[in-house]
Amino acid sequence: MNLPVMVPQVKSDLVERLGHHMPDWIAKANIEHFKKRLETEKDPRKRAVIERQLVEEEGKLAAIKKQGERKEG
Repeated sequence: MNLPVMVPQVKSDLVERLGHHMPDWIAKANIEHFKKRLETEKDPRKRAVIERQLVEEEGKLAAIKKQGERKEG
């Protein structure tokens, strides 16, 4: 049985505040880690948590990139 995944909308100001203190390589490593875990995890509840963490890390990486663009421009 597949349960629907509820992905919370992450407020961009929160993501920007969290993301700018983290080097992008950490966010990228976390994203790869969560993707690998999803390849083998079968439990729907655990998958939902991992998917949420993945979305959060992708949001942080996007905020880091956005902030880098501001500094360059």
